[in-house]
Amino acid sequence: MTQFQLGTISHGTLRTQDLLPAFLETLTARGGKVPDDLECGKHIEYLNWPSLDTTACDDDDKFWASDDAMWDMEALTDALQTLCPPFVYFGTLEGDGSDFGFWVDRDAIQEAIDPTSCLVRINANGDYVLEEDGVIVQVSDHGNVTVMDLERNVIWSVV
Repeated sequence: MTQFQLGTISHGTLRTQDLLPAFLETLTARGGKVPDDLECGKHIEYLNWPSLDTTACDDDDKFWASDDAMWDMEALTDALQTLCPPFVYFGTLEGDGSDFGFWVDRDAIQEAIDPTSCLVRINANGDYVLEEDGVIVQVSDHGNVTVMDLERNVIWSVV
């Protein structure tokens, strides 16, 4: 099993003509389903698909500021979110609204491993077994987190 790669896919820009190709490339590279009704394909020149040459985007095209472009951004964001394993979200990094990627949702982890919850079982290793989510969560005293499936295969880990 390959570990899910967390981190940045686009940083330092909020330009739709930069983000849409990055989102689309990430979605296809990770085996996600591209929504059928995207409008951006008409405005991005596909060269050696699935590689996208973002320099081929016409910056003056009115599409990039249109409602259609915003709908495409939303559709691709939703599609990328479907690829996320437990306790990971696709979006911007907290504190940096121009850093798009796959990030750990620490609040969701804290809520899930709440020791007062009847859905949490702590095993002999001190790991949180979340049978409903089908995962085991290890949290070190330094805050390192590892999420595994119930067979202890690592899904993702972060230091």
